[in-house]
Amino acid sequence: LALPDNVKIVFEVENLKHATLATVSRCGMIWFNSEDLTNEMIYQNYLLKLENIPLSQQERESQTEGSVPTGLITQRRAANTMKSFFTEKGLVNQCMTYAQNQDHIMDFTRERVLTAMFSLINKGILDIIDNEQQSGIAIHDDIVDRYITNKLYFSIMWGFGGSMDLELRENFSDFVLSLTDVSLNQNDIPLLDYE
Repeated sequence: LALPDNVKIVFEVENLKHATLATVSRCGMIWFNSEDLTNEMIYQNYLLKLENIPLSQQERESQTEGSVPTGLITQRRAANTMKSFFTEKGLVNQCMTYAQNQDHIMDFTRERVLTAMFSLINKGILDIIDNEQQSGIAIHDDIVDRYITNKLYFSIMWGFGGSMDLELRENFSDFVLSLTDVSLNQNDIPLLDYE
C-alpha cells in the first residue's frame, strides 16, 4: 500500500498477539498500561461525553454552537441519574469485580465489558429520546430516572455477565439484585430476564 508522505495511519490494538514481524518492524508503537486508566477515569469520560455529545447522529449533525438539542437534555438527565453508580465503591465497580472473577466463554477484559454496558445504556437513552420525539411530549423526570436506573441494572447484567454460562449468569443476576433496591416476588422471573 503506497501512501504519500503526508498521510499517516494510526492503528489502535488491544495487543500484538496476531501481529507479524513485518507489521511490528514497520510501525512505531506507543504502549499504555491498562492500569494507567482507572475505572473512575473511564466512567468520568463516558458521563462527560454523554452530557456533551448527542448520541443521535441527526442531532450531532444539526447542532449549532450554543444550541442544546432536546436529546442532549435527556442525556444529561440520564447522566445525572447514573453518576452515583459510577464511583469507586459504586454498583458498577462492585459488579465488575464480581463478574471478572467468574468463568466466561470469552476473555474477560475491562474494555470489552464496559463497552458492552455503555452500548446498552446508550440504546436505552436513545429509546427515551425517540419516544419523546415521536410523541412530542417530554417524559416526566421521575419516570426517566426509574427507567434509566433499571436500564443500568439490565446493562450491567448483560454487559458484564453476557459471556457467562446460564448458571453463573443467574448467580450474577442474584448478586446484582442484592445490591439494588429492586424487589422481585418469588413468582417473578429472574432479573436477567427483564428488559
